[in-house]
Parts: sequence; C-alpha cells; structure tokens
Amino acid sequence: MTRAIRTDEEIRAELATLLVIQQQVVHFSYYGHDHRAAIQAAIDVLSEQLDIDSIEVRYGHDDYLFFEALAARDWLDMEVDSDEAPSCQGWPLMPQPPIKTEFLPDR
Repeated sequence: MTRAIRTDEEIRAELATLLVIQQQVVHFSYYGHDHRAAIQAAIDVLSEQLDIDSIEVRYGHDDYLFFEALAARDWLDMEVDSDEAPSCQGWPLMPQPPIKTEFLPDR
C-alpha cells in the first residue's frame, strides 16, 4: 500500500515559507523554547523526508523539537490538513520596523 505524500511543489513552497519565517521569528519563547531550532527541525524533515525513527534519533532528546518534527512529518504524509502546515503554527514574529518613506524616490 502506497502512502499519500505532499507533492514536490507543495514541499518546496512550504520550505520557502519556513525559511522566511525562521528569519523573522522571535528566537526564544518565554519558556526558553528555541523557535528557530524547531523551524529548522521541520525544514530538515521536509527536505530530507525523515521517517519517524530518524526523527526520534535526531530530535528525541528535546520534546519541543521532537513535536515540531513529528508535526512536519504528519503534514508531509497528509495526515493533517494544509492549514496545519508547519508554517501555520502561529510562530511569534518579531515586529518589523516601519518603512521610512522620506528616503523613497518620488513617483
């Protein structure tokens, strides 16, 4: 029996989104969880298509990373809907500074 898996296009789009979020996310949570490492775990799972055993070996030492890696695997295997993709986890983003319009050329 063949398992359903996301298309290459879906995986590439999700990886691109995660890479952007990883640069904008607040690095550590109030509880000390490393958001950037968790996003990297999801990126690793999607790009390397890690199986559950590999995820446990690589991330089993840290519950937070392990959970995020498993969530990415579930999304990859289509066990969750697209709105539960790793990029849709509600990552806290750093506030972006306002754009200073006085430096933009007149149109």
